[in-house]
Amino acid sequence: MAPALAVCSCSSQSHAHPADNILRSETYRTWLIQGSDTGTVVLSLSSPSEIARIELVNAGSQYVEVLASMDDTNEDWYTIMPKSVFRTEKEILAETSRDRKRVSKLSPATSSKSWKRLKI
Repeated sequence: MAPALAVCSCSSQSHAHPADNILRSETYRTWLIQGSDTGTVVLSLSSPSEIARIELVNAGSQYVEVLASMDDTNEDWYTIMPKSVFRTEKEILAETSRDRKRVSKLSPATSSKSWKRLKI
């Protein structure tokens, strides 16, 4: 059984679209930041776990990066999904492709480690 996820912190969230929406299965539930161009959310896994792939559904971001930590200290973060383009400048200006989905398979060196936290 997959470990449970919980939101530990987020840099910003709108009242209508809080960060814990990203843990819900409904596709219309999104996390949106408020008053900033960049945002981060830190998720905690209920137990250290190996992660073989990451599935992200964008809610309007241009770039997305995923970092992981092996403990709860928030000091040592490792890039497990490098900064990826989800929307081009042209798409942003045209206000298109806001909900692009990406599935990233992690390298064997990354997926064989046990992670405790994720930072998106």
